[in-house]
Amino acid sequence: MSSDDAPTSAPLKPLGLDIGSSCSRLSIASFVLAPGAGSCKVATSVVSTANGVRYTPSVAVADPKKEGMYVVGETALELLRRSSSTAENKGQVVLGTPNSVPSSLAAATTAEFFKELQSMSCGAVGLPTGQPSDRLRAVVSLPPSLSAPSLTAAVEAGFGAGSVLACLPEAACVCVAHGLGGSGGARTAPHNWRRALVVSWGAAGLTLTPVARAGTADAFRVEASAATSLGPEVGGERIVDAVVAHCAGLFARKNSGLDVFESGKAIARLRLACEIAVRTLAKGSATSVDVDGLVDGVDLRVPLSRPRFEMLAAAALAPAKDLLKKAAAAGDYQVVLKAGAVCLMPAAAAAIEEAFPGCWHGLGSVPADEAAAVGAASHAAVLVEAGLADGPAGEAEGLAAVKGLSVGVALLAGGEVAGEVLEVLGDGAPVGCYCEGRVDAPEGGEVGVVDMKTGKVLAKIGDVGKGSVGVFLAANKEGGIMVRCGNAEGVIA
Repeated sequence: MSSDDAPTSAPLKPLGLDIGSSCSRLSIASFVLAPGAGSCKVATSVVSTANGVRYTPSVAVADPKKEGMYVVGETALELLRRSSSTAENKGQVVLGTPNSVPSSLAAATTAEFFKELQSMSCGAVGLPTGQPSDRLRAVVSLPPSLSAPSLTAAVEAGFGAGSVLACLPEAACVCVAHGLGGSGGARTAPHNWRRALVVSWGAAGLTLTPVARAGTADAFRVEASAATSLGPEVGGERIVDAVVAHCAGLFARKNSGLDVFESGKAIARLRLACEIAVRTLAKGSATSVDVDGLVDGVDLRVPLSRPRFEMLAAAALAPAKDLLKKAAAAGDYQVVLKAGAVCLMPAAAAAIEEAFPGCWHGLGSVPADEAAAVGAASHAAVLVEAGLADGPAGEAEGLAAVKGLSVGVALLAGGEVAGEVLEVLGDGAPVGCYCEGRVDAPEGGEVGVVDMKTGKVLAKIGDVGKGSVGVFLAANKEGGIMVRCGNAEGVIA
């Protein structure tokens, strides 16, 4: 075989993972040519399961019938619900929800969960399924409850070493999905926005995270320390609980006191039907909760209108509305973005928009429950396109975190900082993954990397030309930071 006939590796496949406390989502990304132009934009697509749904329950359990085997997703969730306790089938959930038992991210069942997502990823991008692949490169949306090292290790246990490019805060992924970071394609946000608020409202509760813009550049800083939240009492699980209790009460009154809660199988079937009804009411005005032969062969039929549903959810919505009003009074926001499945509820979305009138509420094409996965995939595509993930997966194993630096990027004049510093890594935390920002450079502009604590110029990376250019930073194996800006690059030892 000649060298020209030698097989070549498949191109790297960028994808985004949103690991939620109840459901996880997977999105793939690619660059497509913009119509009528020579430029490209990022296109993303959320992956559906074999059942045609665009999410996977964040659950994996040991199969009680087959030693050493596991079941994942909806099948695992039903198995857990039908048991009186998780101990009966050694069930483990990936992150834990209010109605389940949290497990360690190092559990074997967690690795099996991510192996399932890896297989789905391969199928979605045209790679062979059922075997490891070194062609996948993921950016993972980091929930507030987890640390980046633990989540990276858990994902790579299923996807393979070096497959994780970065763990970005969930709020950052949502901002990228709506184009605030300059890499998501469309930019329809107010051009002079200064502060944004990401409202993340899912199964585990409600979190409000402020985001500050870095000067006039297409970059932002997530103010994680300023996040406020409410727990499971306002989460999606509590809302489903209210619908389940309503249906079980009606069933008991109509059928001589038959108690759904006496049967684990019956309550599992009812809860699944209620979850489907809640999702249907996010778009429709009415539905019904139907379960054949729920208890003793008796069918359940409960019509459910949106007004009735909103009455049942009122106990969860009330404290959330109070928190939103306090946040609106305390902060000056120009952009408010929604994330999480609860935000799909018209009542929840209306509460957010009423609390923040006059704000830009994001792109209508980005569903709230998929925003984090879409943003993560967009960021992964940018990193792959920039050449920051073009090595074999194994090369990432030797990365050493650079501790204690708070790094910014700035335009230089005569070797000194000229103008405002664009803060890219500003929290002093270890730099163990890729980060991205953008800077607007005048003609002949020279860019440098600055220590945010001392103002010292750590590295000059040369003339980057005129216009808006991407700035990428990543830890290298020697413990330094590699910097790329446009076609120039440098290393901070």
